[in-house]
Amino acid sequence: MSAAEVLADAARSSADDPIAAVELRRVAFALGTPQRAAHGTEAVREVVIVRVLGADGAAGWGECPTLAHAGYGHEHTAVAWRELTEVLAPSLVASATLPPGRPSMARAAVVDACTDRHLRRRGLALADVLGVAGHTVAGGVVLGIDASVDALVARAGAARAAGAALVKCKVAPGWAEVPLTAVVSAIDAPVAADANGSFAPSTPELARLDAVGLAYLEQPVATLGPDDADRLRTPVALDEGVGSADDARLWLAASGRVVNLKPARVGGVAAAVALIDATAASPGRLFVGGMLESGLGRTSAVAVAAYLAARDPSAFPTDLGPSQRYVDEDLTDDVVVDDHGRLVVGGGLGLGAAPHPRRLAAATVELVTVQA
Repeated sequence: MSAAEVLADAARSSADDPIAAVELRRVAFALGTPQRAAHGTEAVREVVIVRVLGADGAAGWGECPTLAHAGYGHEHTAVAWRELTEVLAPSLVASATLPPGRPSMARAAVVDACTDRHLRRRGLALADVLGVAGHTVAGGVVLGIDASVDALVARAGAARAAGAALVKCKVAPGWAEVPLTAVVSAIDAPVAADANGSFAPSTPELARLDAVGLAYLEQPVATLGPDDADRLRTPVALDEGVGSADDARLWLAASGRVVNLKPARVGGVAAAVALIDATAASPGRLFVGGMLESGLGRTSAVAVAAYLAARDPSAFPTDLGPSQRYVDEDLTDDVVVDDHGRLVVGGGLGLGAAPHPRRLAAATVELVTVQA
């Protein structure tokens, strides 16, 4: 079986494998540095942690990394919480299966928890299934909107010195051409930009970014269509517009387009791996992005990024970073980098990580357990 087939089998729910309980936790943890983007500033990260417990005693973990407020997309944390507590968890406990429904990060978190549980039960680790055990992968850095151009350039230089293989800058109308030009001139690494859908399609400032020399421009407008990409010579990356694997495939059907592959947004780890396989004939079109996950989601995403890099050496570096870049203490063992600044693939069973009980309890702000 291929890696994608092994993971698809592990992700599959079955009425023959009863679920005793689903534990849902809203957790909150402070970010070391507030993250400022066009859609707002986040100083405290809130995500949902899912634990699926089988009748056989085997458990698995998943993470739903929605943002706390609407703006990035329709599925913010309150929406995901309702779907998890009122629909997905009750269905899984009642029938050991999930009901039909649209793709969502809430659903992906449950699927990942089931995948993690099945892999752990079989004594398998995601890194081994993907063939990336012991691998490292080049990582970039994402820099938020700063107080000044000089401050941004200094942060970009420090990130590059620490091993960042790509520097991505958050931009917004009025904060794009000048800071990006300064960063491109200052560092010897590819530079990308993420507008989080903040520009109007016809704004002259957006068109001028073609002259900057970016590796790619991510989500320049809120509703990104083919015409928006065709207006620019710079490769255009789809992010907020990815709500499923089908969205990603449709966007990649034309040349000059890139997809920010976030496992939580395409259906989970198994779906992300399948998408990488499905786009193997179009190299250099994907990169694995992050959503300020805890170490739970980030550990599995790093393994997916390493799998992409092994399959497609021309892929852009991942956005993911080590735990110490974001938090003082992660919910799991830290995601780390080696002496060259490359992310180290975790080798734990299942999807690679599990929360430390004390840290998880301390971060929990709401707990719901759905039992059989």
